[in-house]
Amino acid sequence: MIINDILLKLQQKNYHKVTVNVDGIYLYYTVILEQAYVILLYNMNQGNEFTKEQCENITDQVMSQFGKKNFEQIHILNLLCTNNTEKVKNIPSVLENCWIVDTKERKLILFEHQNSSFLDMRTMIEEILKPIIIEPYKYEYTGEDREIYKKDTYTTPINNNEGRSHNTNNYGGQSQRNYSRRNYFTICNTLIILINVIIFFYLEMNGSTMDTDYMLNNGAMFWPYVVTYEEYHRLFTYMFLHFGFRHLANNMIILIFIGDNLERAAGKIRYLLIYLGSGVIAGVASMGYNMIQNNNVVAVGASGAIFGVVGSMLYIVLVNRGRLEDISTGQLIIFAILSIYSGFSSQEIDNVAHIAGFIAGLLIAALIYRKPKKREVY
Repeated sequence: MIINDILLKLQQKNYHKVTVNVDGIYLYYTVILEQAYVILLYNMNQGNEFTKEQCENITDQVMSQFGKKNFEQIHILNLLCTNNTEKVKNIPSVLENCWIVDTKERKLILFEHQNSSFLDMRTMIEEILKPIIIEPYKYEYTGEDREIYKKDTYTTPINNNEGRSHNTNNYGGQSQRNYSRRNYFTICNTLIILINVIIFFYLEMNGSTMDTDYMLNNGAMFWPYVVTYEEYHRLFTYMFLHFGFRHLANNMIILIFIGDNLERAAGKIRYLLIYLGSGVIAGVASMGYNMIQNNNVVAVGASGAIFGVVGSMLYIVLVNRGRLEDISTGQLIIFAILSIYSGFSSQEIDNVAHIAGFIAGLLIAALIYRKPKKREVY
């Protein structure tokens, strides 16, 4: 992720890319007042290391090639990006401008004899290594220190009472939908929960769901990748990923208690439209906000879609005279207010996604939900 961020920033600063026929090496340059400033980036993560002699030879070749273009001066900065600094710490001793970017601890290492400035590269790299916000959980990395903040997205689940089977109106009419015990099972909501759980344990078996880079490689949402690389699928996949078991459990418990109510009330197809539509809209809203604020945010979680379920339930409850099964308007309003308030009281919660998901769910329900017709009993 860090390497991709550096390359992305270089492109945004209009550096020219030069194709290199060696895996793991990236070459960019810019020209200022007839002087060439060359960035030679090495991806030296485990399994792709270069020796001191190889780096020295590559630098000499680059200097030779640029020397043929009649620049007044040629400046080369070698960036060694590695997750094992012990294996590369001897390389800066033979290179004039050589910085080490520790991709594991997220810090920039400069030795005393090295030049500490190269255009605005130091500021740019340190900016990339600054705190990365992960929503709704957050890792914050600052230089050598690293603190991990964890917050629950939801704290007040709404209980679901199986005992109530249907509502009867004041005139002896009865809703056509009968929520009896034999109809309690809801296939779509259950499948969504199972998919989330299966994906979580599959990822845990092959890595760590608390690893930002690992999750980013498996579909987490990161706006530069969506916008620059057109990886629009992340607006869908992010809602099926979770940072850690606690994050998964919080979201799935809420979905168990209210998702089945919505599916029985709206039907399978409408439920899927509400859930997935709210999740995508919440992702777009969150991404847009972070683009405007220029935040480096990696987002995962079903919370946007779940808030869409809450918004839809609120609309349906209001349409059904203030109650549906064992859920009332007051309960839903209190739940939504407490959840949103909890988000605003914590910097680690993606409030934009929550609010956007809630509004999206309410509007989608208003468009596609129709109150069941009553049938008269004589």
